[in-house]
Amino acid sequence: MIPTMEENIGNAYDNAPATIGSPVVVITDHQDVAGEDVPPKKKSKSDRSNCKKTKQSSSSPLFAILKPESDRLLDDMLHPLSKARFFKHHFRKDAVCIQRRPQPFNEERHHKKGQGATTTQTLGNKDMVSHICQKYLFDLDARQLFAETSSENVFLWLRPPQVSTPQQSNTTAKSSTRTSSALNSVEITDPETAYVLHRSGSHPAYCRAPPELEQLLVGNLLRQTGLGGGQYHPPHDPEMVSLGGNMTLGRGEVELFIGADSGSDFGTKPFPKVGKNGGADAKNNPTKHTTGWHTDFQENFTIQLSGIKKWTLRRGNIRHPIRATTPHYCREASVVENQLKVARMSRKNYGFEYDDNNTLGEEKEIYLYPGDVLYFPSGMWHKVESVEAGVSMNVSLMGTTWASLVCNSLQHLLLGQDERWREVVTFRPPNASANHSGGDDGVARLQKLLGELPEIIRKFTTESGGAISLMPPALCYPQRRS
Repeated sequence: MIPTMEENIGNAYDNAPATIGSPVVVITDHQDVAGEDVPPKKKSKSDRSNCKKTKQSSSSPLFAILKPESDRLLDDMLHPLSKARFFKHHFRKDAVCIQRRPQPFNEERHHKKGQGATTTQTLGNKDMVSHICQKYLFDLDARQLFAETSSENVFLWLRPPQVSTPQQSNTTAKSSTRTSSALNSVEITDPETAYVLHRSGSHPAYCRAPPELEQLLVGNLLRQTGLGGGQYHPPHDPEMVSLGGNMTLGRGEVELFIGADSGSDFGTKPFPKVGKNGGADAKNNPTKHTTGWHTDFQENFTIQLSGIKKWTLRRGNIRHPIRATTPHYCREASVVENQLKVARMSRKNYGFEYDDNNTLGEEKEIYLYPGDVLYFPSGMWHKVESVEAGVSMNVSLMGTTWASLVCNSLQHLLLGQDERWREVVTFRPPNASANHSGGDDGVARLQKLLGELPEIIRKFTTESGGAISLMPPALCYPQRRS
């Protein structure tokens, strides 16, 4: 019996060495011209016959259309990787790239058949994301996206200035240009103004998705990943009452990154020529906007809707970061200080730059075409380069930490425990120059309260329900969609 795609993937995982390898696990969703999934190994004659019969007898698409409202959304995004293996082997550990590609393709044989030496293989699968683009994103029309965004403002990236630098050659002195790596952006309140600047100035744009799509994607993926207990209270729903005094354990947002290419519409240009390693040929397709090295503190699922992007990723050395590290962005002293203080709680020598001190293992480059999905965990260093202008969508998922949950709950417990915990902090050190040597020794008072804390926690754990009492009641019931 020929092993299935899932069995082949599973065997590879089970036999993999426990070492720091590539930060990205690349899984190819092989599809034939009709969109039918095929195993990566060569099929037998009988298998090919069965496959042909299946294609002739079926009139429905043979690949999954990504639908934000579907309970199988994550299954379809990860196919052919199962959710069980994703959570067991990769979630919050590795980046996972699902690439939609045709069957293994022999370019030399293709040319010998006289099909044209200039024909290139079409990569990706636009049909998989057609439902999202048409029903929720106005066919990727930037003007409507800016008008319907969940964001208060639209961000436009300013192209970095080119700095002239002398460059010596063997015979003459030449000048070359280099591009500053720091990103700058402007916030535009009026969507029409943002659109005009975006189109006329070729400025890439960033905004959040329309509320309906954001709520569906965030709520669906929180439920299926279990982040924040899978509970989501949309911030845009006036009828939604959240638990715990307007506080929710899980939250998220959907970001749209809209490339700019003067004089062209998004997603309508043909695919560029493909290089030897499956990436776009940089010589014939000049690179566009680039976002430099940085990390995020969210769990991220990126779906390429149109165009092509090149991602480079590398593992970070802080797991479960509380803040991002953003050396690629214009720096304010307060932002740098905040990010470093939080990071150095985990690693005392953590720096603000992308270098070997803050990373582990090797770099890995991947290309995303329409229909491709990339999951990357919090704390993973990455940079993104737009090869062909288009639109990508990133679902960022966040949740409350165990420390925050316990500390917030403990505060409620202590405030109702003893009136001394509700007393305002007071401390007046003794003044040797005054006629009195008194004061209010707050340190001694706090030490006494802390001495009673272990017994309070013990009683709460053994007599008042413990952990189950800290979790919102809704988490104890089966999750369901509203």
